Amino acid sequence: MRRPVAFLIATLCCYVACEKFSLPKDEYTYFEVIASPEERVWYPEETLSFTFSAALDTGSLGDAVTIAYEGDPVNTTAVTADGDRLLVNGLLPDATLTITIESALKSADHQPLVAKNDEGYGSEPQVFTFTIGPAFPSVATVIPGDDLRSENIAISFTGPVDTAKMIVTPKPVETVAQDGGLLLSFSTAPTKLTIAGLASPLRPGTVPDITLSFNDSAPASAEPTVTETLFDTAVSFTIEGDGLVAAALDNELAVCDGDCTLTRDGLEAGKEYSFDLVLYRTDGVTTVTRDVSTLPPTPHIMLSEVMHTPAGEPEKNWEFVEIYNYGTLDFDLTTCTLDDRADGAGEDPLVPLVEGDVILKPGEYAIILGSESTLHLTIDTDPHVYFVDDTTLADGGLTSTESVQINCIVNEAISREAFYDGLFKGTDRGYSVVIDTYGRVCASAEQGGTPGAAESCPE
Repeated sequence: MRRPVAFLIATLCCYVACEKFSLPKDEYTYFEVIASPEERVWYPEETLSFTFSAALDTGSLGDAVTIAYEGDPVNTTAVTADGDRLLVNGLLPDATLTITIESALKSADHQPLVAKNDEGYGSEPQVFTFTIGPAFPSVATVIPGDDLRSENIAISFTGPVDTAKMIVTPKPVETVAQDGGLLLSFSTAPTKLTIAGLASPLRPGTVPDITLSFNDSAPASAEPTVTETLFDTAVSFTIEGDGLVAAALDNELAVCDGDCTLTRDGLEAGKEYSFDLVLYRTDGVTTVTRDVSTLPPTPHIMLSEVMHTPAGEPEKNWEFVEIYNYGTLDFDLTTCTLDDRADGAGEDPLVPLVEGDVILKPGEYAIILGSESTLHLTIDTDPHVYFVDDTTLADGGLTSTESVQINCIVNEAISREAFYDGLFKGTDRGYSVVIDTYGRVCASAEQGGTPGAAESCPE
């Protein structure tokens, strides 16, 4: 007997309503990153943590997770797993960190790692980039060390310190702080001191408490000696002595390890001055007065700009070094050379573009180029132009870490007249290193730099 169609439809509807429909389970499962570190500046003592949707197979970390720092491929940063978290510790300070997580990373139950993309999921590497800020300053040197007690204790740190909320126990009678130096002066030499609340002006947080202990022996007694070196616009004092801890001149503090130097510049040539130097010793404090006279005016030049990694090709046609006469007298460049490593191995004489053009007047700029460069043809500031053989510029090349100096023969002796130490690392390709008349160093504001023209660094 044939059943009515309506009966069949009703039976089917009943079946659907009564039995829950579900797809068969897929045995091919996966896991993914469900949380990554926030985008902000991180600091060396912090831990970067990634959370996954499943526990990690620790054995797959080595092949799947890569740590790289810009400009520093060798590092001690550690990658570990804790359940479903990937932990990155030991971050390098002042660096850009890139973490690459490959699909070779496996879960503890051997699920493959996938990444979300525009089409859903894929197996492409997942790349994360973080900016790592500076470390807390740490103690670099303690003078006079821990071998004897001292009424004055000088501490050098690895970076600048902020003492606004610092608490020292026992309390010193005088505290002097400058950049990365700290002087603590006591009426009685302590055997132990603790520093809490010290901070850094470069980052948030406070330095972990510092405890210093000293042997219970009497402070050494010594009488420092002071000698001066005179210039036309500056005077330099060298202080020496076994019991010397630190010295101060006006607002400048020098931490001394047997000897130290204090300099006052910006003086007038051929004028008399009187300076009071405060000498902090292991057994007390003394003030020494020195009356000096600056020398008559002499010529002065400085290295004001260095383009070591230009954007143009070939690079040798775009590298340049700029010098500036910041003094009040003409500077004769006849006997001068360019040395790019301060080792004398690559030193080239300056050959003027215009024969006989060897005098740099006050306020004038000159650019030094490789022998095949035509960079000067694009400059409208009309600087003096000099060429050198390609052992210091161009094919011999400047690198971002090389020092640069101008040597000249003065009074039949070689004299270093201008110097750049090569330590500034804040320039990207195509931007020059600028050194202004205040001694500040920065990257040029525009690509290509400002050859033959003035540029100042921000305060």
